[in-house]
Amino acid sequence: MSPVRVLVVEDEPITMMDEVSILQELGYELAGSALSGEAAVDMAIAERPDVVLMDIMLMTKMSGAEAADEIRRRFGTPVVFVSALGNQADFDSGKIVPPKGVRYIVKPFDKAQLAAAIEAVLAD
Repeated sequence: MSPVRVLVVEDEPITMMDEVSILQELGYELAGSALSGEAAVDMAIAERPDVVLMDIMLMTKMSGAEAADEIRRRFGTPVVFVSALGNQADFDSGKIVPPKGVRYIVKPFDKAQLAAAIEAVLAD
């Protein structure tokens, strides 16, 4: 069986590098990375990832929630939302995406939390 391919969407490059490193340690394959919602949609079109690791609050024109909604609408790709704040407003912004195939985790997260979220979202 081929490894699960993950698209990482994060507007902080250092945080993105950490997330990619954790994913690779866990045996996931990087399908691509994007710094903006717009780039995430383009990358999803080109690469068709198995799952998207999406920062909810991207500081770009298209938010993480909007990008995830577009990707899920087009391809049905499951999404794991991440947020540094972990407050209700962040999670509420992700509610535009249907709850099936969606998980939320708070940064910083450890390997076990990320692996559990990815496996759960793929099982939906």
